[in-house]
Amino acid sequence: MAQRRAGTDGRVHAIADLFPQAGRHAWIGAAPPFAAVPLDVAAGVNCRLPGDLHGTFDSAWHVEALLSDHTAGRFELVVDEMVRLLGPRGRLVFRLRETAEVSVINLKQAIGRRLDTGATVGRQWAVDGELVVELLIERRRLEDRADRRWTFAVVTQGNKPDMVARFLRSIRCQDPGHEHEILVWGPTDAAYAPYDVRVVDRAYRSDVAEIAHKKNDIAAAASHANLLIAHDRYTLDPGFLAGFETFGYDFDLVAVSQWYDDGHPFPAYCALPGHALVRAATTIECPEANRLWPLQFVGGGLIVAKTRTLREIRFNDLLLWCEAEDVELARAFRDRGLPPRMNPWSSATTYGVDRQWFTGRHFTTEARYLQHAAAPPPPARPRTIVQKIRREFARVVRQLGGRPR
Repeated sequence: MAQRRAGTDGRVHAIADLFPQAGRHAWIGAAPPFAAVPLDVAAGVNCRLPGDLHGTFDSAWHVEALLSDHTAGRFELVVDEMVRLLGPRGRLVFRLRETAEVSVINLKQAIGRRLDTGATVGRQWAVDGELVVELLIERRRLEDRADRRWTFAVVTQGNKPDMVARFLRSIRCQDPGHEHEILVWGPTDAAYAPYDVRVVDRAYRSDVAEIAHKKNDIAAAASHANLLIAHDRYTLDPGFLAGFETFGYDFDLVAVSQWYDDGHPFPAYCALPGHALVRAATTIECPEANRLWPLQFVGGGLIVAKTRTLREIRFNDLLLWCEAEDVELARAFRDRGLPPRMNPWSSATTYGVDRQWFTGRHFTTEARYLQHAAAPPPPARPRTIVQKIRREFARVVRQLGGRPR
């Protein structure tokens, strides 16, 4: 009876010999056929489950529904979240049908290339066009995932000390015991003295803006497991640290909600259109945060990352200011099986940015972009008789070896 309850198409019974006899198990779905915790991974923002579930399961199962029922943009988030449910050793079991977007190949790429993760195939078989894949997982260096200490870093050129001081105050208001480290990466100022900060005023080239090199230096200098790097136009909103208690500390690269100083949402979790790392005329703002575009990224004005992960994957030192160091970094993380994630429970505010100029010229919403992409192309303009005569005349002249005047 329990086996018949599981799944919507009656196929779950084919993997009954994989069902565990003991341990704690996560079941993605509503009707587990053995003692397991049912979870709706697609219901949360960014497919995120409550942080207190991470690292507490011996296995995670996505067989009640097909993994391939998720689009390519969502399935990576689901797989990432399932890995985070596991402790040091565990199992992942998937059922999927290969599509144009989801296959056993990109599933195994996402897990097999994942940083700090070892994986081997347990059992795998196909039946009636569906694949069942069991992967045995080893998660390494999990001590960072339980560490709640932060290094907060602000990048400044020294010309906005009042704004930097506001940023420092917004941290210490939530950290009265000065448990967390603050780095000011730039010139010092007397206004910083009350906030117990470490100032690093390192010399960089004056002919180019080495923003990626600078952020790598910050990661190398950070003392704690969790790192926030912000430009000198931000403050953290009240409840920032409490929001990470909800989101959880099992993360690698994360955006937080952001606001303009007039209270409107500021784009923080974004994507460039297309697949190529080239300059784009527009950036896609992704407020729903429930899919990944090929060039999904965390806006570089304020990023959150695990310090050790950022030290290993690194910003690209060659990239200068306005050369999309944030987009390239997110792609490098994703190549190691770590898609950029979104924490909607923590937020920050940016100051001094013209919302009309910034949003109107450079950003479009995800919904508007999808609507535009789905729209049929405009009809070709009919050629006039004069245009046809000119084109024919130019063709004849070219054939004769001359050129029209």
